[in-house]
Amino acid sequence: MDAFKLQKKFKITKNEVRSAAAEQTDEFIDLIEKPIPDPLEYERVLNLKDFQLRTLMRAGILNDDNRSMYFVIVFKAVVEQYWKQIDLPENEREIYTNSYTDDGLKKVQQQYLKLLRSKAKTYKHEIDGWWMQRKAEDTYFAKSLYKKSNGKMK
Repeated sequence: MDAFKLQKKFKITKNEVRSAAAEQTDEFIDLIEKPIPDPLEYERVLNLKDFQLRTLMRAGILNDDNRSMYFVIVFKAVVEQYWKQIDLPENEREIYTNSYTDDGLKKVQQQYLKLLRSKAKTYKHEIDGWWMQRKAEDTYFAKSLYKKSNGKMK
């Protein structure tokens, strides 16, 4: 059921919808204006938000048309989670288990880049081996007994 039908079913007026939307907007603005005191935790929050947005993009959910909407949703979710978990030990907080500081992120990205380069070299060797085998097979069948002296197949 769409939102309009729900509004009619429960007899919600437009003014009630506007009031609820304004309240949600005020809550969101209050949430994002509340400063995160530790700069390293702030980096982790931003990197977690970026990671989640990239995940949505790879899944095909995020595109140019809905980017701003999802940015707000993801940022709000990450910041709310940050404030809910502020009193937990670091090993139980999402920003420490699923995110990095900028320096940590650069280090992990460089390690991943090394891994990808290694895989690319391995794949290049596989491709070269594939075509060498293909050339050997072509050479073998060109001189094979399966052909008559005029070059046609028997």
